[in-house]
Amino acid sequence: MLGLGLNLSLKNNVGGFSLKNISSLLHWYSFNTGQNIDSSSAPSLLTEWRDQKNNNTLAQTNATKKPVISNGELDFTDFRDQLFFDSDVSLTDFTICLVVSTDFGVDTILGNLSSSSVLLRFGQSNENDKVRLQFDVTDGSHGIQAFDLEADSDFSQDTKMVFTLTRDVSSNTVKMFENTTQKFSANLVTGGGVSAGNSPFVFDKVGSHGAAQTNPSSDKLYEIVIFNSALSDNDFTKVIENIKSRNSIT
Repeated sequence: MLGLGLNLSLKNNVGGFSLKNISSLLHWYSFNTGQNIDSSSAPSLLTEWRDQKNNNTLAQTNATKKPVISNGELDFTDFRDQLFFDSDVSLTDFTICLVVSTDFGVDTILGNLSSSSVLLRFGQSNENDKVRLQFDVTDGSHGIQAFDLEADSDFSQDTKMVFTLTRDVSSNTVKMFENTTQKFSANLVTGGGVSAGNSPFVFDKVGSHGAAQTNPSSDKLYEIVIFNSALSDNDFTKVIENIKSRNSIT
C-alpha cells in the first residue's frame, strides 16, 4: 500500500531557528519529512517528496526509477533512479545545500531533462576534489559552458555531509563548502575565459541529467535546501547548523 511518512515539525525548528526565518528560502525538502512512500513491496520506494516552502514537489511515477527509501535516506545506487520537480528551478544568485553521502564517482545530482548538458556533478574526472557546474550562458550567447570547481582539499567520501554551493552574481563569485568549512572560492569563469554573467542555472530533476539519464547519481540523499540568494556569513552558519542537527551530522 501507499504509506505517508509521518513527521514532526519540531525537528525542523532547531534551537528556536527555522529555515523559514530566511526570506530567500525558495524550496526545502526536509529530512524524513513530507515523503510519500510506496511500501507495497520490499524495499520501500519514494513516490513523492513535498516542498516545505513553495509546493514544488519532487516526484516519480515510474516504479523502476523510484529511489529506495529507509528512515529518510534516499538510495540512488542502482543508477536508474531520478526525481522530477513539478516546475523548473531557475537560479541566478543562490545557495544550494545538499545533505549527501557520495563517493565522488562522476555522480550527477542535479540535471535538466530537456537540456541534457545542464548539470551539477560530483567527482568530475573521478576526482573527489572536483565539482562541475554546467549550464547555458545566455549572456553573449555562449551556449552551454562547463565550470570546473576544484576544491582546496578532497571532500569526504561516503560520509554524510552538507555540501553547499553558493553563487553571488554581483561579484561573479561561486563558493563550495563541506558543512561549514569553505573548500573553494573563485570567479565563475571557464578555463577559456567565458564568464557566467547573469545567466541562470535551470534544473528540473535530481539524480542524473538529460533524458538518457547520463552519469546517474550513486549517492545517498537526505535533504535539499535551495535559497535564491548567496547567504550572508551569519545566516549561512545558522542554516548549516540547523541542517546538521536535523540530519545527525557532528
